[in-house]
Amino acid sequence: MDTDDDDVEEEQNPQETPEKEILWAAAKGEIDIVETLVQSNPALVHVKDRDGYSPLHRACYENHLNIAELLLKHNAKADALTNELWQPLHSASKWNSSLCVALLLEWGANVNSVTRGGLTPLHLASSNSTAYDTLLILLNHPLINANILSTNGETAYEISCRCGPYSQIFDIANEALNCI
Repeated sequence: MDTDDDDVEEEQNPQETPEKEILWAAAKGEIDIVETLVQSNPALVHVKDRDGYSPLHRACYENHLNIAELLLKHNAKADALTNELWQPLHSASKWNSSLCVALLLEWGANVNSVTRGGLTPLHLASSNSTAYDTLLILLNHPLINANILSTNGETAYEISCRCGPYSQIFDIANEALNCI
């Protein structure tokens, strides 16, 4: 089941294998370790944990911009999918990692990508009461579709009204679009 509260698993014995270590290091912001591992084995950028989270997902949900950039430059996939069809942009948006949101969009991430539960990055940011910066970035993207319905039949605006103080950002964005 795809929920807004999904947490990423914590690695046990993170140095046990290079695969576990890169996942751990990406989440913890250990850029020197990530860089060493990627230089010794570039394929490590594509490893996933049992839930399907990649090093890029983990770097993005913690807003480790330098690690996300390093992974992308070493061919990590900006559209890598978890078991619940979350892309790194979903992870960054859910946890208000606005710097990583902007980076992923620069690298061509799909601003309207949908998880198994029908959630877009905008839906996820709307559920976070501290995601002001992320909401601004997403709503200002030229391809954003704020009218996508989740599998629960909600728009991101409706989630924002229920979960956070930033629903007025949607009104401002709509006014700006209507002026064009």
